[in-house]
Amino acid sequence: DFEIKKTLEEARAILKDLREFFDFATREKKIKELEELSAAADFWDDPDNAQKIMQQITSLRSKIERFNEVKGMLEDCETYYEMAKESGDDEELWQELQTV
Repeated sequence: DFEIKKTLEEARAILKDLREFFDFATREKKIKELEELSAAADFWDDPDNAQKIMQQITSLRSKIERFNEVKGMLEDCETYYEMAKESGDDEELWQELQTV
């Protein structure tokens, strides 16, 4: 029980560090800026540039989505941990966490 909780806490700290290291706040801001550009009436007047901007948006979104998937898996593990802890079944806890 203690080992699992410690591992989850370490994973949460690593995830926080990764979010800061990869500066997702800046990436999200950049997506917003690029989306505003893409909403301009004359955006497709320069198809090559428009395509480059759309590729940037896709690339940035992809990185953020992958991070959010990992974050979601960690949150699932934390939920399973809490549920199993409340039920008092350590075997069930290990089985659930191994499937995530």
